[in-house]
Amino acid sequence: MTHKEENRAFIEKCGAQAVIADVFDREAIFASIHKAQPEVVIHQLTSLSQRNFSDNSRIRIEGTRNIVDASLATGVEQIIAQSIS
Repeated sequence: MTHKEENRAFIEKCGAQAVIADVFDREAIFASIHKAQPEVVIHQLTSLSQRNFSDNSRIRIEGTRNIVDASLATGVEQIIAQSIS
């Protein structure tokens, strides 16, 4: 999943199915995870490349909550999240 259309080709070149969604759009995240029915969700979302720490904090709090809630509602048994700490 990415929020940037320009990332679609790279994701698909790597052999994955690209999903374009905004992590802050709770309904879209629920729909995307429900449709994919993944066994595992890997959370790699950040805004660190632009050193925008307020956006990164929002992603970590609100975005993570949306991913975790949608994963639990779909029956995902494992969530892997990166950490910088």
